[in-house]
Amino acid sequence: MSMETNLLNAGGGIVVAGLIYAGVSMYATGPLILDRTIQKSGWLGRCERLIKIELASQSAHHATNTPTMRCRDAVGMLGPDMGRLFRHFGGDRACAMMDAKVAAARRLERLKREGFKAASSRARSRCDCAVSQAIDTNRSAVGLYAGSARLIRSNSIVNLDAA
Repeated sequence: MSMETNLLNAGGGIVVAGLIYAGVSMYATGPLILDRTIQKSGWLGRCERLIKIELASQSAHHATNTPTMRCRDAVGMLGPDMGRLFRHFGGDRACAMMDAKVAAARRLERLKREGFKAASSRARSRCDCAVSQAIDTNRSAVGLYAGSARLIRSNSIVNLDAA
């Protein structure tokens, strides 16, 4: 009889120990193991490259060609008589407006380049955030993965690259 009661009493301890082990697996060792697995797989490097390629293609898509020659330089190539005629009919004001438009377009291009450069420099942090999000949303699968000594892999762990 005493053996049976000891088994029942031990069963509660086993359950408590199992719950503690599951908690440690879900909140401590699981995220650590998954983070190291992701580091080893090279996923972060691929993610960062893909983001930079996407940003570069967007940058190339949004690039515009601004003229390099100023309006007055182009008018100067017409000759002195045409230049006087051009100025007589208000060409100086037209040149000032065109030069201001070109200067604004150059500023806009510079700001876009700086924006894409800043976004590109944050690519690694975006990938780190994606890893954290994957770990947090799949906490139970991560705990099972870690608790089973990497023997049980749910679909969310197997398809982690796609996520």
